[in-house]
Amino acid sequence: EVTPRLITDLGSTKTQVMRLLDPEARTRFIGGHPMCGGETAGVRYARANLFEGATYFLSPPAELPGPLFEIMHGFVSRLGARPITIEPETHDRIMALISHVPHVLANVMMSEVGGFQHRGRRALYCAGPSFRDLTRVAGANPVMWGEIFLENREALVDALRAIAGDIQQFCDDLERQDESGVAESIFTAAAYRQELLQKGDREPAALYQITVRIPDEPGLLSRVMTTLGNADINIEDLTLHHYSRKAGGDLVLYVTGEVTAATATGLLETMGFPAVTVPAAQAVD
Repeated sequence: EVTPRLITDLGSTKTQVMRLLDPEARTRFIGGHPMCGGETAGVRYARANLFEGATYFLSPPAELPGPLFEIMHGFVSRLGARPITIEPETHDRIMALISHVPHVLANVMMSEVGGFQHRGRRALYCAGPSFRDLTRVAGANPVMWGEIFLENREALVDALRAIAGDIQQFCDDLERQDESGVAESIFTAAAYRQELLQKGDREPAALYQITVRIPDEPGLLSRVMTTLGNADINIEDLTLHHYSRKAGGDLVLYVTGEVTAATATGLLETMGFPAVTVPAAQAVD
């Protein structure tokens, strides 16, 4: 029996749990996954700023009432995290690559290096900082991670096979002594690495308010938020003013940066919802 309250979870996979929801639960449950924490576990490792600046994925069912989503979004924002709306299947595919595969590779590398020796010298005792960085999460909570791997096995297997293909390509380049092929893989990785670092170092931008009238339709708010989330648009805050089933309501979104605001406005208009966008400092309630 589902209590008349908002319910969420903190799990690393979303597809299966969302499939198991019964009709009543789909009006009260929001899938959640904060991207924070580390290789340690337990209350002793808790810290006050755990959620500060962390991406916090939200997967609302289509049946979830808008006001409940507004409550959850606000709660996550007050924790200091960045709420991002995402479809369960997309979430699990991305997590397979950026979270689950690194754990698998860390475990494999630690096992391989730990068991390797040559002429009596163990490789493990020669390891430096780069190996320690690569294997930081090796062996983390075996029970929990075993369950995560099995729960997300389809996406994880696909990701591992894709990476195995990349490794095979690199091996082929080495065997052919293909200097350009080897260099290209390094240059590509360096470019993406730089992009990742720059994303975290962006200068603070002005806050913009976007107001859009949306009809009172089941699943529409979820679809709007997922569309914006898929475009990597971070919603700093939101308010939903509901008028009636016939008139719908005004969805007020706050984003940072003029370019981000323009992108969000364009996406909303593509969906058929003209929006009014102004700097938040000039907004009139």
